[in-house]
Amino acid sequence: MLDIFIPLEPYAMPRPRFGRGGHAHNTDKSRSWKQAAAIYMQMAVREYEKPVFAEGPVGVRLRFYFKLPKSAHRKGDPPKEQWHIGRMDFDNLAKTVCDAANGILWKDDRQVSQALIQKIRVAQDATIKWGVDVGVWELEELPVDVSDDLAVCSSCGMLYSPTRRPNPDRRNYCPKCKEDKVPQRDASRDYYDRKRR
Repeated sequence: MLDIFIPLEPYAMPRPRFGRGGHAHNTDKSRSWKQAAAIYMQMAVREYEKPVFAEGPVGVRLRFYFKLPKSAHRKGDPPKEQWHIGRMDFDNLAKTVCDAANGILWKDDRQVSQALIQKIRVAQDATIKWGVDVGVWELEELPVDVSDDLAVCSSCGMLYSPTRRPNPDRRNYCPKCKEDKVPQRDASRDYYDRKRR
């Protein structure tokens, strides 16, 4: 999976403006946000060892981090990370990022066949004040029976078809993370955390 962090305040694609001839065009702010995001994506692609997903279906994980407003700051009990339910629809946020990735992460955003989108308001003491975390992966063939329940990987956040029903009280991993030995790494980290207590 290719991971990219874009240190820009999340921006939702506005409704297109129409000129006299009836042609739709984007606002200057929308255009400049996409250009800046594209630069961060190009830098990440240059450092990526594998070929970028130019053709075929891809999955994408988008985490939009929003700044905690000053009015929510507390000295005694600083707010933790929480879901963001304020203005900006998730689909308009995703559209902006996916449009910026055209020609960089994929040929066209119509290749995105799976998506996980999260809107998060950062904690008061967070080092990251805002940004967009993008994860992109190549999708494998669709399982023959897609009627089974899907599960979310505890590590990468990707949706996958589990071979058996996942236990809600335990971590669940997709085949890619299992191949990368993520469960062993997490188990080792948990073991050392328990020993320190």
